[in-house]
Amino acid sequence: MKGRPLPVEVLMSKKGVPMRLRWKGEWVHVERRINAWVIQGVWWSDEVRREYMRVLTTIGAVEIYRQGDSWWLSRVLD
Repeated sequence: MKGRPLPVEVLMSKKGVPMRLRWKGEWVHVERRINAWVIQGVWWSDEVRREYMRVLTTIGAVEIYRQGDSWWLSRVLD
């Protein structure tokens, strides 16, 4: 998938791990988190903080990120 990130709804476990995500109107089960990282600009810039996760789902591996209270699907990996 290329282009702009798409908004997704993410259901998290009590431990803060994604359990399911809603993409294209369908709930997709997250089997496991592959890795996670944070990107944030320097404190004097207006760059925002993003928390990225690469997760394995029932449709394959995807990369999602949280910016504020919103979740986005940034890419589908093949």
